[in-house]
Amino acid sequence: MEWKAAVSVAETGAREWLMETFLSDANSVAETADLLLEDRPPWGQEALRDALPYFVEFCLSAGTEARLKPVYESLYVAIAVDPQVSLPQTGALVRITQARLELGVSKTEYADILAQLGSALQAVDSPAVADLALEAFEMLVTEACPDGERRQQFAIEVIGIFQRWYKRIDRAQFALLEELAEELRMAGAMGDLAKDISEGQESSEWAQLHSKRVAMYSLQESALRRAALVIEELSPGARVDTFSDHVGSPALKKASTTADIFIIATGAAKHAATTFIEDHRPKDRKPLYARGQGSASLLSALQDHLANH
Repeated sequence: MEWKAAVSVAETGAREWLMETFLSDANSVAETADLLLEDRPPWGQEALRDALPYFVEFCLSAGTEARLKPVYESLYVAIAVDPQVSLPQTGALVRITQARLELGVSKTEYADILAQLGSALQAVDSPAVADLALEAFEMLVTEACPDGERRQQFAIEVIGIFQRWYKRIDRAQFALLEELAEELRMAGAMGDLAKDISEGQESSEWAQLHSKRVAMYSLQESALRRAALVIEELSPGARVDTFSDHVGSPALKKASTTADIFIIATGAAKHAATTFIEDHRPKDRKPLYARGQGSASLLSALQDHLANH
């Protein structure tokens, strides 16, 4: 019998289910991992497909959890083998990939994960995939790498995605791609992409940041560093401050009070510091929230704000 409320239940559950209650029952964790891979009728597969991003959100709500490793693995397979690829699904796949890498994988597992992730990114027929490709690339630069050659091959695949959509790639995305390629000493793999993108863009909203103060908060210092480099490159007149405090501090208070724009990477932020920033922001300058943990998400949140103002 078709369950029409499945997706809405998953959406509500992602906000209301208690992770500790779930983790306290090892049998429930194992059963959930098995159920994710079971056969189901077409309507059930469609419901699972639409509900998976919410379930992924729940599974990662408390950060990467070793006790959920079998669930992460089943989620990865369930998304990776689905023939109907979408942006939300691919975004969920990137997040689950990060959880698996954080828990540690073998060289063979690493190669298989990157092969499936690369195929999913290339299958998305939209320039919007560029942000997800950057998130995936940055994740691989940041996390431990058991196979450097396979990581370089993945980087070339990401550059290929940018070459495919270069007329729809903006300067911030390209600048971050350049930075990541430099970190892997692969700048030469960019080819003529820089010229193609620069010729296709005549103006930029980044000029709005001239003389503005931008503050960013995340526990991922490398993401903050990359995002700050991109902002300073695209808007040399902007001042950029970054913070990774676990709790409030005088410097964080000053920035929360005075910064023209404050961006918080909630996926990589301590609740105490996030609340501290929110409490000290002026009422007419609410914080911006990055949807993910990496530089691409921080820059995307800022660019969306600039486009709307």
